[in-house]
Amino acid sequence: MPYITPNDIHSIRNFDSLLDFLREKLDWPIPENVELEDVAYPWSPEDLDLDELTEERVPECQQLPSFPTNQPTFEFVENTQPWGIFFLQFESESIYRTALRRVLRGLVERRDRDASLPAWKHDHLLFICTTTDFQRFAFAHFAATTENWRRAVLSIFSWEQGDTHIRTLCEYNFPALAFPSDGFPDDEAWLKAWQAAFDVEAVTDKFFADYQRVFAQVEDAVEGIPEADTEARRLYTQRLFNRLMFLRFIEKKGWLTYNGNRDYLRSLFNTVNATDHTQNTNHLISGGGGGRLS
Repeated sequence: MPYITPNDIHSIRNFDSLLDFLREKLDWPIPENVELEDVAYPWSPEDLDLDELTEERVPECQQLPSFPTNQPTFEFVENTQPWGIFFLQFESESIYRTALRRVLRGLVERRDRDASLPAWKHDHLLFICTTTDFQRFAFAHFAATTENWRRAVLSIFSWEQGDTHIRTLCEYNFPALAFPSDGFPDDEAWLKAWQAAFDVEAVTDKFFADYQRVFAQVEDAVEGIPEADTEARRLYTQRLFNRLMFLRFIEKKGWLTYNGNRDYLRSLFNTVNATDHTQNTNHLISGGGGGRLS
């Protein structure tokens, strides 16, 4: 499994640096020193049969060609792989799920669709999305929970520029999208491996395992409540976690700032740490007994 750090994610600033990341960190067989327009094939709004609103929201849709097997460069030939990989740029600050579904409609088999265009099953498509200012990135996939593409469940993992809470991306989502140096043994193995990157149940199980572990640590560390009063300690810790999760939710919405920083909780934490450090330092300088730097 590839080792991915937050710095690797933060290095992604546009589609071209994203290609570098996919090649260098996930071992996708993409030629070096190329830009997206050099290797990708554009799909027009007419090809996708987009309505006017979706055409405004998604001005660019480009397809990455099939991964090469032994040729040094990409070539557009008849589809030789199960995955259709598409780069979408949204002309907004948001990535709209309704627009993704409309694009999906243009890529799956339909009776009223141009039969000369390639088509995919809905769960064989990977969408790589960004906003027009490259502040937000998202990887999206429609799960194979139903044969009807209209009812397919959309799963997304995403991040924003400067986002510090990307541990799941580094440890779970992106590693699942790696491409082995010798390829996959068959199409089914490839589909299963990449679909695992969007397995919400697995991510949820991991979240609750981490939650339970950290909850127990915080509960044990609570001061001011007798250890024998387990119910009071549990209720106090639960109230604290509920409030922190609510703050995190509205922080992700962009509704909280601290000193102009949208990373509200982290900025607040750093400020408190800096304040405690200053107070401890001043305490030592003034000759206070028992003080120590934290």
